[in-house]
Amino acid sequence: MEKMGKEGLPYHTVKRLLKQYVKRDVTQDGVIYVKRVLDDLLQQLCEESERELKEINVVRKEANLREIKRIGQSIFKNVLQRVLKQITDFKHEERGQHNRETLFSQAIEVT
Repeated sequence: MEKMGKEGLPYHTVKRLLKQYVKRDVTQDGVIYVKRVLDDLLQQLCEESERELKEINVVRKEANLREIKRIGQSIFKNVLQRVLKQITDFKHEERGQHNRETLFSQAIEVT
């Protein structure tokens, strides 16, 4: 199995996963785009999970409880719910600002 390095998820792993779920061929730039999105999401999930574990351990220390050393399912679940909600909220805001007329006028302004 390929390991994830500094450059994120391996390209071939993402391509293989896409082939499992997409009935059509996926272009190279399509695979690269999905890879970047997944890499960003995974990085954000990991960073925020680390922060949440630190916050939990501060509270546990104040209560004279021992430190939690591993990030468990509950932390990942909480963080992922927040991250996905941020993405959903962003998409709704983005969608609310664009309609056929504004997209057309923006295209005219750019050219």
